[in-house]
Amino acid sequence: MVKMVLLISCFIVLSIATLIYVTFSGLPWKKYTVGHEIVAYLEKKYDQSFEIEERHYNFKEGNYHIKVHPVKNPTISFSAGEERGTQSYTDEYPEEVWAMQAEMDFKDMIQELFPNLRRYHISSVYGQGMELVVEPPIKNYKETEASIGILINIPQQFEGTDEEFEKMYHLIQYIKDNGGNIELFIAYEPDENNARRTVYANFTNDEMREINRLEDVKIYYDNVE
Repeated sequence: MVKMVLLISCFIVLSIATLIYVTFSGLPWKKYTVGHEIVAYLEKKYDQSFEIEERHYNFKEGNYHIKVHPVKNPTISFSAGEERGTQSYTDEYPEEVWAMQAEMDFKDMIQELFPNLRRYHISSVYGQGMELVVEPPIKNYKETEASIGILINIPQQFEGTDEEFEKMYHLIQYIKDNGGNIELFIAYEPDENNARRTVYANFTNDEMREINRLEDVKIYYDNVE
């Protein structure tokens, strides 16, 4: 009788543990099958080979996704997975390609104008790739309507000097000459632990088109909190 009780107790505990694991981590075998299905989808869509880096399960949405990269270019890592509520897949490959292209176009100028920057980040708005890219090849971001964001973080207090505005102006002109749908965001952050001391400057693509003089930068900057 005691053995029976122990067996039943162990079975209940094991069942609960399995249920908890499956709820938060998904079915192990399905991670692999869905992962291979997603890779097949990517290879058909982009006509090239991909390699899986990681497999994941999103318990909040109940779907599986993977982190993957092209075999010919391992430096581009992106997410792809099941689209919520459908039988189709979604991926962020175009967004990562566009971000890499913009990185190559702007990194040297950003570092030249802001040699003391804390960090910068160039990204593409996720989700737009599924609409803008129907079939390969993935066009350059400048040939599409892809939105690119440039964030520059500077570890110093903003003083409102002409030199500071001149750097903004030169970068804006460089962005305009380069082309593309770009939004520029600059944060002067002398203290990462005190957000009140941070000053932000944000310029949309439409605003940058209107900036042709140094004074124009100051006009649009005045609209930033």
